[in-house]
Amino acid sequence: PFITLACPRCKTARAAPAPIKTPGYGVAFAQAFVTALDGSRAKAGDTARVVLTAAFSEDGLAGDYIEFSGLDGPGSDGGLVADVAPSTVTLHWYASRKIVRMTLNGRVAKKAPIEAVIETDLKVPSNGLALRANLDDSVWSPGGVSEWLADPVKVHAALNQKIGAIQDDYGYDIGNVALDNVEHNPTADTTPVGALVNGTLDFGADAKAGAPADVDILLQFVAPLVEHDVITIDFGSASSTGVSTTEVLGVDADKVSARIAGTTATFTILQDVKAKQFVRLTIPATAGLGPPLNGIEDDDIEASVSVEAAHGAVAATSLVVRRPVCALSKGSLEIEGATAPEPGTLRDILLDLKLTRAASSSSRIELRLPNYANHSSTYAEIDDGNVTIDRILNRNDTDSYLRLMIRPFVPLSSIKVALYQVKLPSGSSYLNQRDFVLRIDDVNQEGCSLKEFVPLSNVEPIGLSSSTLSYDDDARVGEAAAFELKWAYGQSFFGGKIKWRLPGWTLAGQNNRTGTARVFAGRATALANVSFDVDDQVLYLAKLPRARKAQTEFVLKMPIKFGLKPPRLGDGAGPSVSYQIQDKSAAFTPVQSMDVRLPCIHTASLAFHAPRPVVGDASGFTLTWNTSTESANNGFILKDGIVLLSLPGWLPRGAAATALASQARASLTVGGIDGANFSAVLTGAAALELTAKTDLRQLNYEIIVPPDVVAPAYGLSSYNDVALHLAPRGTASTSSRDWVASVDVHFPTPVCSLIDPVNASVWIGRGAVDTIMERFDLADTFKNRAF
Repeated sequence: PFITLACPRCKTARAAPAPIKTPGYGVAFAQAFVTALDGSRAKAGDTARVVLTAAFSEDGLAGDYIEFSGLDGPGSDGGLVADVAPSTVTLHWYASRKIVRMTLNGRVAKKAPIEAVIETDLKVPSNGLALRANLDDSVWSPGGVSEWLADPVKVHAALNQKIGAIQDDYGYDIGNVALDNVEHNPTADTTPVGALVNGTLDFGADAKAGAPADVDILLQFVAPLVEHDVITIDFGSASSTGVSTTEVLGVDADKVSARIAGTTATFTILQDVKAKQFVRLTIPATAGLGPPLNGIEDDDIEASVSVEAAHGAVAATSLVVRRPVCALSKGSLEIEGATAPEPGTLRDILLDLKLTRAASSSSRIELRLPNYANHSSTYAEIDDGNVTIDRILNRNDTDSYLRLMIRPFVPLSSIKVALYQVKLPSGSSYLNQRDFVLRIDDVNQEGCSLKEFVPLSNVEPIGLSSSTLSYDDDARVGEAAAFELKWAYGQSFFGGKIKWRLPGWTLAGQNNRTGTARVFAGRATALANVSFDVDDQVLYLAKLPRARKAQTEFVLKMPIKFGLKPPRLGDGAGPSVSYQIQDKSAAFTPVQSMDVRLPCIHTASLAFHAPRPVVGDASGFTLTWNTSTESANNGFILKDGIVLLSLPGWLPRGAAATALASQARASLTVGGIDGANFSAVLTGAAALELTAKTDLRQLNYEIIVPPDVVAPAYGLSSYNDVALHLAPRGTASTSSRDWVASVDVHFPTPVCSLIDPVNASVWIGRGAVDTIMERFDLADTFKNRAF
């Protein structure tokens, strides 16, 4: 405390009373604990989960408050949604001052903690948060480090009760206690949050798409870095030869140790780096890193940097590419003429291509136009180059494409090709069709090179400009399902029909069916005629609403009561769509988009290891199943995909039973061909849960469950209530839910049980009795449980 004493005998000469300064008076302690909403590292500039904890140094009364400053929040004043304890405390946000205020509505004892958990509204400042205002006493770095560019959260308290004046022995006021004010804001114990100030990558002026190059890295952080901090860079869609190396170059190479493997690089700090000091590193081309195979058009390759640091971790933050690498910045296909293009007609076409870097005269540019065809009168024109045209046929004149090979005579970054009298596809060509592609092969590596095909950015549609099939949440293969069809015409629609070919689909009852369903087209609507032909597997729609505006979306929601069932082995055969306007028809074209394909399990089988299994037998078993190529993900099970074998009423045995006595899940080690590909647990609900450790690109699977794990508690025939369920993408889900397939499990060898042991009897004899016993052979796998 600083005290000014007055002379009582010299009143005219004494100084004015000065307050006793007690830094921190009013706040006993304060903390701001900050994480991301999911509990992970908080990211500068993002909404965060904030836990504010504080206590008064004296008893707090109604009206007293503590304020926290240093966080970002809503643009206007208002109450904050929070979980606050004690309940007599309210929370308010003051936007102009960026203040969170805890206000007491009743008495709170001194040093009693007040806590508020806020999971909405508050954000970490874009430049992060510091741990301390004064880093000399930092628990992370006792010796102290340079100052941060960020600030910690600060607190300010207001106690309404009067403390009173301090008097000397003669009764003169010589001072009073000053409560906290804006001149003294103690620092809360703040979770440090680092932030990236600048972060860029550069593959060099001569970089080629898909080719290894030197990668220059420039990083700058708000918080200092100290020894043992780790910087991790994920290079996103960059190409890589898969080489691993520890070599790193650049001005600051001596400040780090490096490890580069594939598209991930980690740098461990060896020497302290001050706040805002640049870190300059270069990964040499020998590490195998390079631009993406399709080049870099803008500045984003989805690369990011994250830092584990004592003075503030940095959550994954995007890096910027300083210059583009040969890419197709524009690729458009326009159909010339005043009238809308009709499928199968001859029309003139203009191709307009722009590259971020000129293609050299030694390059070959290949374009593919799916389902287009040349004609005896077809020819092409181009400035400063030549074009050859071929039609490539696949699969008996289906899935064909028109191939253009362009050879520039001089380096060109802008290329225009005019095609005359080209035959348009007989079906639809969608607006966002991704198989109109281009690639550039530069044998001399003198100019732009795109080793992989990249799609054109804009293709004029023919016929239908889009089509989509999506399922209701409860859809399953082989069962009646509700689904939704969407489509749009590339021109105005004033009446006609549309047909959807649904290969493998069936109807409940197997007979053709007709009905009506509501179809919407923008604001227009109509009750359309709907029919399904079982033999042709075609859904017909007629009496559709009109749409004056081109590309108006039509929507049909087919109810489950209509009885259409997706194919038992999956819908990967590919639905297609056709239409008829007046006397003009378009050929069937594959549906452009299916939000999700339904998974399926073809068959599943469980074989006990005991030759004659009985109730209670825990001899172990082999589980096999296979999926269909027509299923979701082509039948593959992706990483974290789940296979669940439900065993209702089965009994755990051995170590699994012991573990399940005290917990809900027991870990298992399974064998078989695919045992190493899955982690396995037995649940208390008698289910074997298998989780894929990696993407499994196969159709047939085998798992062996060892003895003394689980046993049937009742007799089992060939098919029972034992089922296998598959979620091939695990917890990864669509916007609505994860998609699951199920199938009953087949038992090659049934489990026998004696249902009525009291009245059972055994005949030992010859003749007719022996014949009966042979007819009811217990080893016959297809006999009933009753004998």
